[in-house]
Amino acid sequence: MNNDMCELLQSAHNGDECSIVELYSRYSKLIKKFSNIANYE
Repeated sequence: MNNDMCELLQSAHNGDECSIVELYSRYSKLIKKFSNIANYE
């Protein structure tokens, strides 16, 4: 994890402990799943 990115998000979101980064990683995983499903069709 990029600490600079993490600190930037924390300061921007009142020290939300990088939950934005966690959400982004979850969304990227979902996007990968959907793209895999689309490739099978």
